[in-house]
Amino acid sequence: NKLEGRIFNAHVWQHVLMEAAEIAFATLGELPDARTWTVYVYELWLNRFPTLGGDDGGWTEGLGYLAVNFETMLLMPQRLNQLTGADFYDVPWYRNVPSFHIYGWPNRSVSAGFGDGDHATKSISAARAYFVETLGRRFGNPQAVKYAETVMARKSDSLPPLLAWHRLREPAAKVALPALPSELPLSRAFRDVGFVAMHTDLADSQSNAFIAFNSCPFGASGHMHPCQNAFNLMLGGERLFANSGYYIAYGDAHFEGWYHNTRGHNTVLIDDQGQPSGSDAWGWVARHADSRSMAYCLGDASRAYGKTGLTRFRRHLVLLRPATLVIYDELEADHDAQWS
Repeated sequence: NKLEGRIFNAHVWQHVLMEAAEIAFATLGELPDARTWTVYVYELWLNRFPTLGGDDGGWTEGLGYLAVNFETMLLMPQRLNQLTGADFYDVPWYRNVPSFHIYGWPNRSVSAGFGDGDHATKSISAARAYFVETLGRRFGNPQAVKYAETVMARKSDSLPPLLAWHRLREPAAKVALPALPSELPLSRAFRDVGFVAMHTDLADSQSNAFIAFNSCPFGASGHMHPCQNAFNLMLGGERLFANSGYYIAYGDAHFEGWYHNTRGHNTVLIDDQGQPSGSDAWGWVARHADSRSMAYCLGDASRAYGKTGLTRFRRHLVLLRPATLVIYDELEADHDAQWS
């Protein structure tokens, strides 16, 4: 099936690979083919994970669809650790993905909002809190543990069975906790997936202005949206100026015409045309800076518009704390274009 090359086949990386690995590991030494299966899933994981992220800890499909991968992301390295004695958690992505949550989905707030399903869920699940807590404790990240414990103090939902089993197998390491995330910078860039988060108050979502920016080098395949150089603005934990629409069914008319379309996001159309879907329609975060008084980022989506004639689209965002957002666009085309 050429599985190793199908990076954007979401279900494979979400659960099919994990299910195949469980069978391989469970039958190793019992069935003749199990060793071949084990070698295959081992080498595939070693070479491809994280399939939709990089060292910074981001995930291209957004925080919503990241949750579909939690069981695989925690159980695969645990099983491989048992088989080999090596530590398969010890990669930069695992160290940094808790920060992707802290900045991209603050406590008592909606999430950044890019990717399928990100519009629908306002509260952070127990599974997400456990995922962040597990990695926070493993790597001694007190901010991650505090984030998770603050969520769990208000949650009543239980863990899915496989994560509950993981919790039994992985004793939680003790970590000294801070009082508030006040020591963290108020803005952070996850350049691996082209995501920038800017905040005015990470410690209190009710008084926080949260600006999320997207310009993704992976493009817009799978559950990613064609929304390079788009931004969302959340205030007091609620969506104020953000992408719109509903994830009813993958590929239906509303999905294709609005929800998964550039026109449903806060970015640019040229001659009423947006960005195509696919890995060729990509952007990137060219600059990022942060201080206590301001945050700045620059996204370049000049390669995101296919054959529309757009030749340059660089978007500057400046957050002047506490309450001013400046947006400046550089736009060029190879013809007289209408911008909207």
